[in-house]
Amino acid sequence: MVLGLRTDRPCDELIGFAFDAARRRDTGLRVVHAFRTPFSPASAPAASLVSAAPEGPAPVPRPRAQAPADEERTLTAVLRPWREKYPTVPVTETVTEGRATVALVRATRNAGLLVAGRRTTGHRAGARTGPVTHAVLHRAGCPVAVVPHD
Repeated sequence: MVLGLRTDRPCDELIGFAFDAARRRDTGLRVVHAFRTPFSPASAPAASLVSAAPEGPAPVPRPRAQAPADEERTLTAVLRPWREKYPTVPVTETVTEGRATVALVRATRNAGLLVAGRRTTGHRAGARTGPVTHAVLHRAGCPVAVVPHD
């Protein structure tokens, strides 16, 4: 089983459905979280090069180097209470930088079920399927359970 999960808005209904389905099927759960970091230029900004500071240009922060470790820690923290609630479900965490659709479709190659979400509130037109869920419905290599949530 595969669960596609956003860590910035984790959803109890979605996570609970996936863990319960894995427990009932007596199988493991692979939780896939894909993220994208903003582009970080390799050189210092032009404004800092004009500065006459003796120590040279200010270092440019590189969030890309820290992002994967931060995302892994966040995913582990989100899943901790669920691992405790479902101790018999083996969980594999996969954190990857890139497009969520690509990561999820790749993860479904040998899966029996993909669990994805659909928000039911916050849209003028009512419930809607987001772009990632819509794409995996058409491309996943296994059945997809779409779980509605707030």
